[in-house]
Amino acid sequence: MKKTILSTITFVLLSFQLAQSSNSYNLPLEISEVALNGKGGDGGTDSYEFKKLNAGNLGVSGGRSFVGDGLTQNSGGIDIKINIGWYPSEFGNEAIYLRLFYLNASPLLYSPEGLHLESRFNTRILETEAPGGVIERIKILRSNGYLMEYQLEETGNKMIPIGKQAGYQSYVLKISETEFHRCDGLGNKIIYDLNNPDNITYQSAFGRTVTTADEGAREELLYVDLDDGGQRIRQVKTAQGVADILVINPWSYTVEFYDDSDVGAKGTDGYYTFTGTPIASWKIENPSGNDDNFDRLEITKVMGTQVFEYVYDYTPDFGWKLETGENEAKRTESHTKTSGTSSDSVINNWVLRNYVGERVREYAEQNQDFSFGKAVTQRGVNTDEGFLWQKMDYFDDASQLASYGKLQSIESPNGSWVTFDYDSSGRMHMKHNTYDNSSKDDLDNSAQTEYLYEPVTDYDNFDFAANLPRQIIGRVAGRVVSKSFMVYHFADDYSEYEQIVEQAHNANASYGDPLNPRVITRYYGSIASIDKVARGRQKSVQYANDRYDQFFYEKLGNGNIKTTIQEGTMLNPEGIA
Repeated sequence: MKKTILSTITFVLLSFQLAQSSNSYNLPLEISEVALNGKGGDGGTDSYEFKKLNAGNLGVSGGRSFVGDGLTQNSGGIDIKINIGWYPSEFGNEAIYLRLFYLNASPLLYSPEGLHLESRFNTRILETEAPGGVIERIKILRSNGYLMEYQLEETGNKMIPIGKQAGYQSYVLKISETEFHRCDGLGNKIIYDLNNPDNITYQSAFGRTVTTADEGAREELLYVDLDDGGQRIRQVKTAQGVADILVINPWSYTVEFYDDSDVGAKGTDGYYTFTGTPIASWKIENPSGNDDNFDRLEITKVMGTQVFEYVYDYTPDFGWKLETGENEAKRTESHTKTSGTSSDSVINNWVLRNYVGERVREYAEQNQDFSFGKAVTQRGVNTDEGFLWQKMDYFDDASQLASYGKLQSIESPNGSWVTFDYDSSGRMHMKHNTYDNSSKDDLDNSAQTEYLYEPVTDYDNFDFAANLPRQIIGRVAGRVVSKSFMVYHFADDYSEYEQIVEQAHNANASYGDPLNPRVITRYYGSIASIDKVARGRQKSVQYANDRYDQFFYEKLGNGNIKTTIQEGTMLNPEGIA
C-alpha cells in the first residue's frame, strides 16, 4: 500500500532533544548550544555591536507566520519579526526573518540600522589569531547572533570553546588554515571556508548537505552606504521574493515584501525593481518626530485589505508596554522589572490585560548573574491563590568544567523534582526524578535514567557523534525497569546510514539478544548517485513485527516535496494486495 504526503511549508524550530522515542533520536541539522548546555546569553544587550554585522540577537523561536506576516510581541522589550522567506522544505522548512529586538528605548528602533537578519546562513568566522602564521584561535558569529570563541588544543586539530562558553559541547575541527568544521558532537557540522566566507555548508549527521549556493537557499543581501561609513540592509532577496526597505524620514521607514513573480531586473542603482504592489507592508515609526523623544513606537502592518496597528510605550521603571486592537478586542501587554531574591538577580514580570483592564494572564521569571553568565533561576505563573514558582539550580564550580554552568536541578510547585549529573565530557549521565514522594536527599529511592555513550557493538562506526547515547537505562528505586540500546552505522561507501534501536526484553538482556524487539531505520546516503532531495532522508523502517515501510521523494515545481510511503512486510516489501 502506498501513501503520498506533500511537505507543506511550515516552520520548525530545530533543537537537540535527548529524549527516547520508539525508533529514533532527533538529529537536527541546526546546532542548539542553549539546548546542549542549559544556558544562554544576554539576549538583546549586544544590539549595537551586531547591528553593523546585520546579525540577529536571538535564535529564531516559536510561532509560524506566512511570508510577509510576522510576530509582534513584548518579550521584555521591542520584539518584532517579519517573515521574509523560507528555505525550501527539503532544507528544513526554516523561516528567514528581519528582526527588531531591543530591551530599552533607542533611536535605532526607528532606523533600518536597527534591523537584524535571522537566517540559517548568517554565520561566519569573524576573527582569527595566528601567532607565527598558524591559526590557534577563532571567533565565530553564530546564526543566532551570539559569538563563540574556540582555542586550538596543544595537540591535534581540535579547537574547544573558551571564555564564558568554556564547557560547551560544540567544538571546531581545524582541517586546514582556511577550512574549519564546527561540530555539535551529534554528527552535525557547519563548514567554513576562509577563502570564500560567504560559502557556508551545513551537513547533517546522516549526510544531508546544504550550502549557500543551493537553489533557493541563498538569500541575497543588498546594502546602502551610510554617511558615517557604515552600511545598512537595503534589500533582501529570498526564494519567495524581495524585502524592500525604504526610509521615509529620519523617524520612520517601511519594509515592503514583493512576491517573486513581481520582482524585475535590477535598476541602474543596483537594486531590484518591481511590478504590481507588495503583498505585505510594515511601517515602523516614531510618532513624536523628535530625535530626543523615542519612548513610543508605532507599527502598522498592511496585508491586502487588512490593517493591523501596534503601539509600544516605554518608561524607564516599567519598560515597554504593547497595546493592540480596539474596543473589546483591545489587549495590553506590559513588562516590568523588579529586584530579585538576591542582589544579582532581576525578576521580569509580564501581564496581559483585556479591554477593561482585567488580568488575563501573568507570568514571571527571575534571571540571576553567575560567573558563567545569566541563567533563569525561577519561573512562575500567577493564579487566584498567588504565584506558583518552579525553581532551577546550576552547577557553578568553575573548577568542574564538564558541569560548569549546566542545569543541576528543577523543583516544581507540586513538589516534584528532577536532578541532573554529567560525565567528564559534559554529557548527560544521570537524571533522577521524584518517585512515590521521594526526596532529593534519598536518590536511591527515586526514578533514575542513566545515559551511557560507549558503543555496544563494533558494528557502530558513528564515532564522530560521541554525544549520542548508546544505552539508556531506567530504574525505579534501584530496580531496572527499562533498557534501550542504540547503534549507528555508516556503509563503507556512504551510500546508506543505519540506526538500530533495541529494547531489552528483561533487565539482564544485552544488545543482540534475539528476544529483544528491534527497529532498524535506514537513511539514504550522501553519494552523488543518490538524488539530492533524498540524501540524508529516511529510506526505510523495519519494525519488530516484520512490518517494513519504504520512503521515496520527489521535488515538485512549487518547492514542496512529495513523499511516497510504501507499506509492506519484509517478505512482501511492496505490500499485499
